[in-house]
Amino acid sequence: MSNKEKETNWNEYYTERNNSNLGSGLFMFILGKIMGVTSSITEKRILKMLDKHVDKNINLIIEAGGGDSCFYSVFRNHYKNATYLALDSSEVGISVFNKKYASDKTKALCENILDMSHNNYNGDMVFSAGLIEHFDTVNTAKMIKSHFDLCKNDDGYVLMTFPTPTFLYRIVRTTLEILKSWQFHDERPLKLGEVLEVSKKYGTMLESKLNWLNPATQYIVLFKKNKIEN
Repeated sequence: MSNKEKETNWNEYYTERNNSNLGSGLFMFILGKIMGVTSSITEKRILKMLDKHVDKNINLIIEAGGGDSCFYSVFRNHYKNATYLALDSSEVGISVFNKKYASDKTKALCENILDMSHNNYNGDMVFSAGLIEHFDTVNTAKMIKSHFDLCKNDDGYVLMTFPTPTFLYRIVRTTLEILKSWQFHDERPLKLGEVLEVSKKYGTMLESKLNWLNPATQYIVLFKKNKIEN
């Protein structure tokens, strides 16, 4: 299902999303309405998972692939005193985010987050929504590792969401491809086992949940980073 010859053009995607131009027609209208309702439910499920396992006294939230973030407002309202840092390789996504949200405690930076092994960010929580599936198996593993590298060594958490290849996912994606409205050409829906196999090297899973209410049937997974002894 993945088209290896064509990568997602994230600058184009963020430009079109910022201009509210991600597709038209009855199906896209209906899908947009469904996504609006299910996004709210997804947000509540993520916050419920975090409240169950994570102390609310979070100082630094890092969103990997957070250009023009979909979840910034949710986390900002929930963790009002936290510093929020979005990292993305798309200059357009970074620009859109900063124009919307930049403040003393909020900013976005352009970073190649495939390799964060020597960074100094030390996030209390590192989060991504729909990021790790946009690579081949080797680079997906690198991107998962980057989440843990961005996390502080003592008591840090990693939360990731990603689509999985259910029947519903295949129907939605195939329909959008036929309508030429599918933009994520390099998206590779992941099975939970692949993500766990990599993540267990760096952290302990606290909870996973398959969110059927999202048409992309996304997993939500939460890990606590393993402490690295110096």
